[in-house]
Amino acid sequence: MSLMLTTLSFIFSFISNFGDTYAGPTKQLCRPEQRDVLLEFKNEFEIPNSHDSFPPPMKSWRYNRDCCDWDGITCDPKSGQVIKLDLSYSLHGWFHSNTILSSIGNLSHLTFLDLSNNLFSGGIPFSIGNLSHLTFLDLSDNDFKGEISSLTENLPHLTTLSLSDNNFDGKIPFSIGKLSLLTTLDLDHNYFDGEIPSSMVKLSHLTSLSFFGNKLVGKIPSFFDISFNQFTGILPTNINSLSHLEYFDASVNSFVGTPPRLILGRNRLSGGLPENIYGNLISLDFGHNQLVGKLPRSLIHSPTLEVFNVESNKINDSFPFWLSSLQNLQILLHVLNFSSNAFSGHIPSSLADLTALESLDVSQNKLSGGIPQELGSLSYLSRMNFSHYHLAGLVPGGTQFRTQDCSSFENNSGLFGPSLDESLQNEFPFDESTTNTWVTSWNKSSDCCHWKGVTCDGNHGQVISLELNETFLNSSLKSSSSLFRLQYLRRLNLSSCNLQGEISSSLGNLSRLTSVDLSYNKLVGAIPVSLAKLTKLSYLSLNSNNFTSTLPSDMSGFHNLEHFDVSKNSFVGSFPRSLFSIPSLQYVSLGDNQFTGPVEFVNTFSSSSKLHFLGLSRNRFDGPIPESISKFLNLRQLYMSGNNITGSIPKSISKLVNLTDLHLSNNKLLGQVPSFLWRMATMTLSHNHFSSFENSSQETQIQILDLSYNSFQGPFPHWICKVKGLRYLDLSNNLFNGSVPPCLSNSIVSLMEMNLRNNSFGGALPDIFVDATKLRSLDVSHNQLEGKFERIQKDFRAIDFSGNKIRGKIPESLCFLKGLRLLNLSGNAFTSDIPRSLANLTNLEALDLSRNKLSGQIPQDFGKLSFLSYMNFSHNLLHGPVPRGTQIQRQECSSFLDNPGLYGLEEICQHTYTLNPTIQQVEEHSETEEQMFSWLAAGIAYGPGVLCGLNFLIHSCFFFFSHFSNSIASPTRQEN
Repeated sequence: MSLMLTTLSFIFSFISNFGDTYAGPTKQLCRPEQRDVLLEFKNEFEIPNSHDSFPPPMKSWRYNRDCCDWDGITCDPKSGQVIKLDLSYSLHGWFHSNTILSSIGNLSHLTFLDLSNNLFSGGIPFSIGNLSHLTFLDLSDNDFKGEISSLTENLPHLTTLSLSDNNFDGKIPFSIGKLSLLTTLDLDHNYFDGEIPSSMVKLSHLTSLSFFGNKLVGKIPSFFDISFNQFTGILPTNINSLSHLEYFDASVNSFVGTPPRLILGRNRLSGGLPENIYGNLISLDFGHNQLVGKLPRSLIHSPTLEVFNVESNKINDSFPFWLSSLQNLQILLHVLNFSSNAFSGHIPSSLADLTALESLDVSQNKLSGGIPQELGSLSYLSRMNFSHYHLAGLVPGGTQFRTQDCSSFENNSGLFGPSLDESLQNEFPFDESTTNTWVTSWNKSSDCCHWKGVTCDGNHGQVISLELNETFLNSSLKSSSSLFRLQYLRRLNLSSCNLQGEISSSLGNLSRLTSVDLSYNKLVGAIPVSLAKLTKLSYLSLNSNNFTSTLPSDMSGFHNLEHFDVSKNSFVGSFPRSLFSIPSLQYVSLGDNQFTGPVEFVNTFSSSSKLHFLGLSRNRFDGPIPESISKFLNLRQLYMSGNNITGSIPKSISKLVNLTDLHLSNNKLLGQVPSFLWRMATMTLSHNHFSSFENSSQETQIQILDLSYNSFQGPFPHWICKVKGLRYLDLSNNLFNGSVPPCLSNSIVSLMEMNLRNNSFGGALPDIFVDATKLRSLDVSHNQLEGKFERIQKDFRAIDFSGNKIRGKIPESLCFLKGLRLLNLSGNAFTSDIPRSLANLTNLEALDLSRNKLSGQIPQDFGKLSFLSYMNFSHNLLHGPVPRGTQIQRQECSSFLDNPGLYGLEEICQHTYTLNPTIQQVEEHSETEEQMFSWLAAGIAYGPGVLCGLNFLIHSCFFFFSHFSNSIASPTRQEN
């Protein structure tokens, strides 16, 4: 108990010392009762025991961390009370249906609760009704059912209530009028029936209201989105009295009579449009009705109008030339749709004064004359339709006209002009047998906004996103590509498309781009200078291509850049200092290139930098780690492995209080490892020249520690015994000596892999492995350990005790290790018979008992071990028949050498069998065995299953594990 209190005391002290970076000296820690409530809430979900199986927001929910720092949690900075809980898209599939959310009601100060997009079912938990301080509640996209009265009765401070896409039913409670502060109410896609309660007229602060897709009937009061229901009768005239109304949608119902105004598309309205249209309307839609008459000139009194749609009616009027004379409409009107009516006369040239116009549809009317050439100057006009007229003359030659589809001008026999460019689809060769599903959906008979991979702006129909990742385009992007005419494009994703050639400079013309992903292609050359025009860019990913140039010398013009990834190319040149002058920068990955020279941050944006990830691994950077790196106070992950970094670790890194992952392996660093690094969660320092540690009196938080291949010497570092959450420990290939201390039992409880290989540890291995409940791989090979090997925990996957002085019998208890896949006891002093019970290890894939003093026979049941693809019994005193079995017969003859009493090797050895091998043969074979098992031990611990399988030769095993072990032995691979 005292140890736990000491641990908690350290954690709270640590957070208190460093927390003022963000919150100042007044920051409060999470209250213990709040933490306990949240952990109780977490325990209400059926989540597997594995820590990695938790939903992403809950991985950080651990007792030893301040709950105010947990993902999805926000606390009041003064009181420490939990005020915000955001678990949207997080908990689907994990909950106990009979206890769901029972504890959440104890978070009495909660003001924000988002549980949307999960799979919760049943009624609304009563505990939510106890959260009287809530102002925001989102339960949308679940399977809740029943009534909602518990919410409307007890949550008077709500401003946002979203219950859409559930199975709620019954009437909307009259008590909803008590939520007088509501600004947003969303009840879409439920089963509410009956009438809308009149009490809702009290909701005077509402700015957004939606009842879409319910079973509401009867009369309605004066609000708001009631589309896709079964309303009938005449619309109420008092809608016109709502002076602050900006949006009204009553489409797809059965209303009759003379219409008011606003959005009433797809009804059965008849008569003329209202003469008086006033208010701050943004959108006015009477499309798809049976309206007649003329357009009201009172539109002059709608100063904010952006969308005007009267398509598919029977309006008989001359083209309203007066629209363009209204100064407010000249700069605001974006969408104008008069299609499928009976408008007559000429299209006025003054229409070109509507400079903000983006979509114009006047098709299927009775217009005549030509298309005014002045319309070619409308630079935003990306969608137009003049089809089915009696138009004649030259089509305007502006850029926007040239990019239109031919269908926009069809059935106008008198029109002529330049043909339209080929579509983007026709620019790329593709094999119809491949799964290019986007190709089949891209055709002129359907709206391009519905094509696969295409997203349009909901208001104006502009293409704003093109997501064609993992589409086999198999070509290059030419400068003349129609892609570069999508002037409103904001997001472009062409990753994994097999693109070739260079990036066209025309990409710089898409000035509205905020995100560009061209990763995992075969692009070459340089980054075009024209990309500097993309000043709105926040995301740029060019990783995994074949670029060979330098980066632009000045990248400070990317003012909004947050994510920059050019890893896995062949970029050359010096460190891009100008990149780090961008204040918005959060993520930079330059790894796996050929950058050279020192790492310098001369122009960093002071301590307010938002940078949290910096990847520089596997380049040719040299010189020391710069002191100026301490300016990135938000840095959490730093990867500098695989360079030529020299010197020692600078003390300035101690200022990076948020740094959790530090990877400096494979450099030329030396000296002492400073104590402030012990607060890291992951630290890899392998393949350097470190020789000592700076002692720390504090308990550490390290989970992954790799100190292999250095020059550490002396006894086992006892400070490791203080590490409570250690999962991976690698001290191999150093100069440690002395005994392995019993205090290691303090850390071994959480360990999953431990590697002490190739040191000079001596004495008996302490009996600490019974408590190693999570340990899966243990490698203490090539030391000077002695004594007996008896008790060990039952869940091991790999054990390597080779090259020591362990004596006695091979313990029978090994037969209980049902999950064991690798066992290497070679090069010791084991005696007596090989236990027959080892044949119970049915998952065993590799077994090496060579170079001991074993006698007796090889158990015949070994022939039944179908996964055992590598075995070695050489250099013992074995005799008798070699077991029969497919796996036995596939072994090398060398696996049985120097056992004069063995027989039955004729099929295995054929003419190569040597009864008494030479000294040179023995030495060569022993070296091969050692290399093999150094690979196998790592591979088995984390491997995907069967070692090599029945159909693999032993040489395939060598190749597989020589590559696979690299990813295990070097955790820096996590960067990519």
